[in-house]
Amino acid sequence: MKRTSLPLFWKFSIALVFMVVVFGSINIYFIRNSVYETFETELLKHGTSIAKMVADMATQPLLYDNVTSLNELVSNVKQTDKDIAYILILDGKNNVVAHTFYRAIPKKLIGANVLKPGEARSIILIENNNNPDDIVQDIAVPILSMNIGTVRVGFFEEGYQKEVRETTMIFFWMIVIFLVIGIGGAFVFSYIITQPIKTISTTASGFDLESLNVDRVNKIQFQNKFVLRLKRILRANDELDTLIFTFNEMLRRLTIAYKELQSAQESLLQSKKMASVGTIAAGLAHEINNPIAGLRNSLRMISEKPERYLSNQEYISMMKEAIDKIEKVVNGVLDFSRKHDFVKTEVDIRLVVEEVLMLAAFHLEQSSVSVIKKFPENIPPIMGSANHLEHVILNIVLNSIDAIRERKGSEPEIAGQIIFNIRVNKDELFLEISDNGIGIEPEMLSNIFDPFFTMKKIRHGTGLGLSISYNIIKEHGGDIIAKNRNEGGMQMLIKFPIAT
Repeated sequence: MKRTSLPLFWKFSIALVFMVVVFGSINIYFIRNSVYETFETELLKHGTSIAKMVADMATQPLLYDNVTSLNELVSNVKQTDKDIAYILILDGKNNVVAHTFYRAIPKKLIGANVLKPGEARSIILIENNNNPDDIVQDIAVPILSMNIGTVRVGFFEEGYQKEVRETTMIFFWMIVIFLVIGIGGAFVFSYIITQPIKTISTTASGFDLESLNVDRVNKIQFQNKFVLRLKRILRANDELDTLIFTFNEMLRRLTIAYKELQSAQESLLQSKKMASVGTIAAGLAHEINNPIAGLRNSLRMISEKPERYLSNQEYISMMKEAIDKIEKVVNGVLDFSRKHDFVKTEVDIRLVVEEVLMLAAFHLEQSSVSVIKKFPENIPPIMGSANHLEHVILNIVLNSIDAIRERKGSEPEIAGQIIFNIRVNKDELFLEISDNGIGIEPEMLSNIFDPFFTMKKIRHGTGLGLSISYNIIKEHGGDIIAKNRNEGGMQMLIKFPIAT
C-alpha cells in the first residue's frame, strides 16, 4: 500500500486550524449564549420596570374610565423608548381600553399573554410569521389587581439580537485573524524546521564519498542565513542545531574514515599486485631469458664472422626483435606493478586481456593450459581503469591455472583450458572467463568474494584477491558473478556498462 507523504507545514496547519476552529466554536457558543442571556436579563428588568410604571400611572385613569388619558399615557411612554413595540392596557374583563397601534390590534395578540390569578408577571415571546427574526418579548403586569386591569408591554428583541450578532462576528473575525497569523507562523516555523531536515535528507541521499571532502562538508549550508544571524544575536540554540552539528560531525568523520579506508585499500591493492608480480616472476625471467639467449647467440655469430653482411643483417634484425620483446615484457611488468590512481578512461577490454595473457604466458605454458579467445570484431569501449582491470583479470587467470593444476593432480589426462568470451547486450558488455579446473563446492560459491576466504592447496593464498577484484568491478559500476560449469570448472561473468 502506497503511503502518502504530508509535508510538515500542512501537519502544523491542519492541527492549528482544527484547534482554533474547535475551541473558537466552543467559545462562540458560550459567548453567544452568555451575551444573549445578559441582554435577556437586562431586557426583562427594563421591560418589567416600564410595565410597572405604566401600571401605576394608569391606575387612576382606568378607575375613572378616562380612555383619553390612558391613550395619551401609552403613546408618551412608547415614544420614550424605541425598543417598545407596543403597549396595551386591558380592563378586568381582558378588554383593550388603550393601545399604541395606529390600526386595529392583531387578533392573535389580544389573548396571547393572559395573567393568571396571583401572578405578579407573565412573559412570553411572540414571533412574526412573516419574519422569523422579528421577535417581541411581551411582559404583562397587573394594575393593582387583576380585577382592575392589566398592562402589557412588547419589546423588540431585534436590537439585542443585533448586539449579540455583532459581538459574535467580532469574535469570529478574531478567530479568522488568529488562523491567518497561525498559518503564517506555521509556515515560518515549518520552514525553519524543515529546511535543515531537507538539506540533511538531500545531502544524505546524494552522498558521494568520492567527491566529498572535509572542506566541502564544512561549507554545507543547513539553515537560512537570516535564521543563523538571529540565533547568533539571541545566542539561542535548539535541538535542530544539535542535529545539524551531529550530522555535520558524522559527515566529517565518515569522510576522513573513507579517505583512510581508500588509502588502505590502495595499499592493499598495491601489495596484492606486488604479490602477483612475485607469482609471475619465474615466467618473467623465462620471457626475458629466451630473448637474451637469442641476443647472445646472434652476437656470437656476428663476432665470429663479421664479414658476412647479409647474415649479420638478419642477426641484427633478430636482436632488435629480442630487445623489443624484453622491453615489452619489462614495461608491462613495470606498468602493472606501478601504483595507479583510479581514473576512468575509455578502455578496450581486449587489450587488457592480451596484456594479462602476456604476463601470465609462462605459467600458462608451464601448466599446459591453452587459451581460447572468442572476441567479436566490433567491441565498444568501457569506462574504467585499465591497470585495475588488469589486476582483476590476472587474479582470475592465476586462480584458474591453480584450479586446473589441482584437477590434473587427480586427472592427469585433462587438457587445461581457459576460455575468454566477450558478449555485448544493449548497454552492457559481458566478459566470461571459464576454466575446466577443480571448481568449488556449491555451498561455498556465495563466500568466494568474502575477504580472507581461500580454498587454494597448491599455493597458499591470502583470500583477498577476489574480494579486491569484486570491489574494483563495483567501482566500475559493474558486477561479477561466479558459478560452476556443468562440464566442470568455474565461470566468472563480469558485467560492465558500455561507455556513452
